[in-house]
Amino acid sequence: MRFPLSLYLAILTLSFVLPACTSRLLREAETAEARGEYHQAMGLYKQLYQRTPREQRAEKARLAFRSGENARCLRAFASARTSYHLALKYQYSDSLLLIRLAEVALATGEYQEALTFARRYLSYDSASREARLLEESADFALRMAHPSSPSALRYKVTRSGHLSSSRSDYGVAYSPEGKTIYFTSHRRPSAGASTQSPITGEGLGRIYALHQGANASWSGKVDTLAGLASPQSDIGTPTFTPDGRTMYYTRSEQGKEGVHTAQIYVASQGGDGTWREGRPFSIFEDSTILVAHPSLSPSGKTLFFVSDVAGGRGGKDLYRMSLEHGGIGAIYNLGEQVNSPRDELFPYAVSDSVVYFASEGWMGYGGLDVYRAVLLPHGSYELHHLPYPINTHADDYGFAPAPIVDELSGGKSLREVGFLASSRDDLRGVPHLYRFELEKVETIIEGVVSDREGYPLSGVTLSLVGNRREGQMQAVTTDQQGSYRLPASADTDYVMLASAQGYLNQYVRIHTDPSDSSEVYTVDFYLAQEGRLEPLREVYYAFDSAEILPESTPSLDSLLQLMRDNPQVQLTLLAHADRHGTDAYNVALSQRRAHALLQWLVSRGVAESRLRSEGYGKARPFVVTRRVAEEYPFLTEGQVLDEVFIATLPEDQQRQCDALNRRTEFRAVSSW
Repeated sequence: MRFPLSLYLAILTLSFVLPACTSRLLREAETAEARGEYHQAMGLYKQLYQRTPREQRAEKARLAFRSGENARCLRAFASARTSYHLALKYQYSDSLLLIRLAEVALATGEYQEALTFARRYLSYDSASREARLLEESADFALRMAHPSSPSALRYKVTRSGHLSSSRSDYGVAYSPEGKTIYFTSHRRPSAGASTQSPITGEGLGRIYALHQGANASWSGKVDTLAGLASPQSDIGTPTFTPDGRTMYYTRSEQGKEGVHTAQIYVASQGGDGTWREGRPFSIFEDSTILVAHPSLSPSGKTLFFVSDVAGGRGGKDLYRMSLEHGGIGAIYNLGEQVNSPRDELFPYAVSDSVVYFASEGWMGYGGLDVYRAVLLPHGSYELHHLPYPINTHADDYGFAPAPIVDELSGGKSLREVGFLASSRDDLRGVPHLYRFELEKVETIIEGVVSDREGYPLSGVTLSLVGNRREGQMQAVTTDQQGSYRLPASADTDYVMLASAQGYLNQYVRIHTDPSDSSEVYTVDFYLAQEGRLEPLREVYYAFDSAEILPESTPSLDSLLQLMRDNPQVQLTLLAHADRHGTDAYNVALSQRRAHALLQWLVSRGVAESRLRSEGYGKARPFVVTRRVAEEYPFLTEGQVLDEVFIATLPEDQQRQCDALNRRTEFRAVSSW
């Protein structure tokens, strides 16, 4: 077969063009990567990987790894995981690949895989802090990331359909009065706006606002804030002064040599409500130092921000700065309790001393996790990791509680409400805005105060004191039904006192359990009236004896506690018998029984000088009370259960009256 000369020339030309084209693509990829244009670089490395023959295993492994690195920088962890596994397939030689495989496995919820790769790396380098952190995080996530855990029941997290788009949305802030929600989005603002960021592959970041409408609704149109940025700059993460008239925000644009730099800008609002284009808020003289993600405390006195300025812990650190009359004051690194060797990002200040932020340098579920840092009196910070479902295996950041809960609660009883950004449920790694709600966790102590007959007492004072610092004494009085209700705290020891004029005090000790849900504790009181004969129920003696039976202990313990709660009172113990037996025998038996009760109290620390015992046999028959009349329909209130009356009753009712006459009573007085 003969081939035309033109075909030979075409093949010869192609053999020179392909290597030249590959070299050009490689230069473009490396240049884009150096500029931080990760989306563009990732795409170019993928093209190069596809063009490289399988026989060039080392080069395919290198290109797959570079593609994975850029995808990881984009937080596109699913894509990065695919690329890293291709690098592993082609036997990429750098052991850093094991770290990266563990990192992206953790960030995609593949916790067992993350554990395996972290331990493989540790077998080569047991001193690696990064590998050890990945191992600890994977182990933690395997144990804790479960939707039925108690912390999962506290927060409700749902994607915000009104604020979120198909592109990146994050960086929520609120107007001081809580009636406007601001956020950052890379959505296309209009059909004609198609400028794409080479860093993310999305539209340029802009700040949007949603204003509260009539009837406190949030269903209106989302508007972009015009005039803040040039056509080629990214802006976002706004924060506002207490008067709402000044805004700090991040602005990023291409600088010298094509490198993208981020700085904080400040803008003011005009009288017509529009925002003027901002000016740089220069914290450091060197404009190439990254300064981003400003967050003002509600007082306006402290500005938190992110920077990679030299002298930090590594990566991007969190800083705070005092604002003195709008100027720059002292700047502080938040220290090693907050800043890790990795990146700390997206601070959100809820006070001058409490800030939420995101980090990938502390133990967590994977990707960026949300933490709360609390400034302690001695100047260091205490770190708290927020639970699932605020944190997941994906990137979770920009946690922004609303300053005024009622404006966003929708009428619900909420302790906290707001928004956070998360890439959960998005395989591209694109963040969307999620609304979080935290129900009020209420611990309540409630009950009814009655007399010892069980009738409710109104106007009784209930006092409550806890063992915590915030446990200041609370007091309420019972209503007409004898009911009371007191707010309390979880995991606290309390002492309660019920007191009323003419009644003996009663104390109760109660411990509230640690809880992630609302709890109600019911504590009822039965007060003894001073000077009145009160029944001592459920005190039992052996037949024809003064021996107190063990089942009497609960009733006697309550009497002992009454004496301890009221150290000023004296107590008379009275025992009675039924109509059977001689008068002398019944008096002697009842006297022995009353004295046995006295000795029981003395043996448990009650001074004998505070006690008297009296036995009356059958000389003082029981007088029917209202409560007893309600319990025994054949009896009427005020009826005396003497022998003459009992003889008129049927045999079974006689036995019931005899049981009522066999009783023990007490009378408490302030002095004999």
